[in-house]
Amino acid sequence: DLRLRFLKSKPLRISLSGRNLFSIDKYSGYDPETNAAGQSNAVRGFDFVEVPIPRTIALGLNYTL
Repeated sequence: DLRLRFLKSKPLRISLSGRNLFSIDKYSGYDPETNAAGQSNAVRGFDFVEVPIPRTIALGLNYTL
C-alpha cells in the first residue's frame, strides 16, 4: 500500500502485469507454440493463417474511499 498526503492517508494499490511480452528463441514465425492443426503434434509449429497470441499489459488502480 502506498500512502500519500494528497490522498489523506487512504491506501492506494497500484499493480502492473503482462503476458506474452517477449519470446527468447530463434523462430522466425509468430509464435513457436502455434499449431494450425488443433492439438495434433504432427504439424507442430505450422503457423499458416494463424493469429499470433496477443501481448497483454494490464494496469490496476485500487483506491479506498
